[in-house]
Amino acid sequence: MIGGKFEDELKLFCEKINSIKENEIHILVSANPDGISAGSILADSLIKNNVKVSFRVIPNDTYEISGARRDDCFYIFIDFPSESMLKFQKTFDNGIFINHDLISENHLDQINEDFLNPSKYGIKGNKEISSSGISYLLSTKLNGKNSNLINLAIVGALSEKQDIGQNRSFVGINSEIISVAQENGLLKIDTGLMITCKNSAPLPEAMASTLTPFIYGITGNKENCQKIFRNVAFDNLKNKWRIYLNFSEDEKAIVLDSLSKFIAISSKNVPENIDKYLIGNSYIFPHEDIDSIVYDAREFVLTLEACIRYKKFGVGFAICLGERNRLFLEAEKMNYDLKKELINYISKIFNEKWRIFEDDACIFVNAEGILREDMIEFVSLILSQTITFNNKLLVIRTVTKDGNCKITCIKCVGYRYEYNLVDLVKEDLLEIGGYLISEIQSNYVSCIIPYHRIDNFLSKLKDGIIFCVSNRN
Repeated sequence: MIGGKFEDELKLFCEKINSIKENEIHILVSANPDGISAGSILADSLIKNNVKVSFRVIPNDTYEISGARRDDCFYIFIDFPSESMLKFQKTFDNGIFINHDLISENHLDQINEDFLNPSKYGIKGNKEISSSGISYLLSTKLNGKNSNLINLAIVGALSEKQDIGQNRSFVGINSEIISVAQENGLLKIDTGLMITCKNSAPLPEAMASTLTPFIYGITGNKENCQKIFRNVAFDNLKNKWRIYLNFSEDEKAIVLDSLSKFIAISSKNVPENIDKYLIGNSYIFPHEDIDSIVYDAREFVLTLEACIRYKKFGVGFAICLGERNRLFLEAEKMNYDLKKELINYISKIFNEKWRIFEDDACIFVNAEGILREDMIEFVSLILSQTITFNNKLLVIRTVTKDGNCKITCIKCVGYRYEYNLVDLVKEDLLEIGGYLISEIQSNYVSCIIPYHRIDNFLSKLKDGIIFCVSNRN
């Protein structure tokens, strides 16, 4: 699948793992879908090799590892930010460290031989491969029986928003993984309208439950969907709503046209070519039940997000390893509950117009009083995919339990300016007295600042963005 020095590095790490003399391997992962997917892949591979494995998810708010390091154990750290990894390296010399951060050349010399990261070989980890993808490639060398785990590499890549090619396709090593999955009959790609459950649910229900993209007036509004699509989606003879899967190409075109017209009339900042925001690849796992929460890869991602938000890490791990019985039912309920909660949050933001302020540099969203601090990252990721916020930088804030301000900044879909948002925010935090809590490559960052310094921070952030944008025109 791949070659060169990165291939050699994978083989070297495989040898390291196979040569482990310790009694047990502890896999520690970051609390996000990519971390859980990546950890599950390696755990499954090691279990098949009769290795004793423990699995632990570390919350993203602290990245603190409690408990003493044990000499009789080997540790595998997966998908933590590189800064945290460098700290772990100092304490856990009996371990390896895996992530896909895009590490600048200035910091590559800080990475030791136990750190597996694609940046060392000129591969852009923010675009071309996720931690799950790295773990999958490693697992194929550990155990040749892991073709069934390739779906988790796709789930991990989607969770990291790496579907950046035409029609939300993948690039780089991710595209090679996709090809292998298709060749083995483990993946189908359906290019068309981006709708959740479009192969199993009636159209109005499917449209109303679609989070990506979130469409104000459609998502969460089943009655509105029934009005808009009644002519094409309702079967008068059978007196029931039809499923999108059974529509003709002409009928699908009518649905797309109706949806585009609704958006053009009801939304601000509508781009000229609305269709490109509505059409994309759906990644389908044909071996799963058609009405399952893991049939569509994006729903699989949402399911893992639900397990994380409701702190049911073990359920997420079990689903990744193939659990489809009692725990799967629990995951279905969490998927439904999270979707309902997210729709409620985002609908309130759009309904209360005063919460959204826009200028030339950013869109600012004040979510104080409605958005829990542990939900701000996921809500911001969904908002960043909305057509309303296309080509913008989104800055959303809420209040923490201890009275501080939590702010998330993210480049929305279509944002064309290339600069490191994480570094920009870090500079401002040093002056404000805040601190970074999470990041996704250079396009997303979440931080905590003292509440009384909000205006000061936002002013500095805006000035920094204007400077970066003006120097890249």
